[in-house]
Amino acid sequence: MTHNVFQFDNTFWLQTCGNSIGTSCACACATLYWGYIERKLIIPKWKNNLLLLRRFIDDKFGIWVGTPKDFNNFIIDIKSYSQLQWVTTGLSKSTNFLDLTISINANGTVNTKTYQKPANLHLYIPPTLAHTLGIVKSIVYGNLRHYWLQNTNVIDLKLLRNSQTFYQQEDMIEIS
Repeated sequence: MTHNVFQFDNTFWLQTCGNSIGTSCACACATLYWGYIERKLIIPKWKNNLLLLRRFIDDKFGIWVGTPKDFNNFIIDIKSYSQLQWVTTGLSKSTNFLDLTISINANGTVNTKTYQKPANLHLYIPPTLAHTLGIVKSIVYGNLRHYWLQNTNVIDLKLLRNSQTFYQQEDMIEIS
C-alpha cells in the first residue's frame, strides 16, 4: 500500500506505507500480524513474566509478574516489531482496556467496571426509528445485560446509570 490516496473531510492524503486506513481488511491484517508476532516472538521470550496477555486488534492487556526492569525491556521489545508508536500505561493495579476498568485489589481479587472514554457520544439507537418492538426490547435488554456483566460491584452499575442520559425525554417509550 504505497500509492493509496484517501480523502479526509475536504483534503486528500497519500498513504506511503501500511494497510489502507478504514478498510475492512485493515483489522484482519493487524490481527494476523500481531497474532503471529505474539505467538512466535513475544510469548516464547516473555512467557515467564506474563501471567496473561490479551489483545483486540492493536489494544493489548496483560498481567505482568516480572520485575519493572524486565517490563521496560518488554516494552522496548514490542515497539521494535513495527513502526507503530505504542502508548503504554506502565505497571499499575488498575487500567482501562477497551470498555472496562480492570483492577486488582490488595487481597488479589479482580474487579471490573464499565469504562467510557470522555469522547464517548453515547450514540444508542433511538426507539423512535422504524424498529419492531422486539428489536427495541433486545437493544435495551442487551445493553443492560452488558453493563450488568461488566460491573463486579452493583454500586458501579448504579453510578453508571446516574451518569448517563440514554434518550431525550421525547424519545422514551414504555416497554411492558
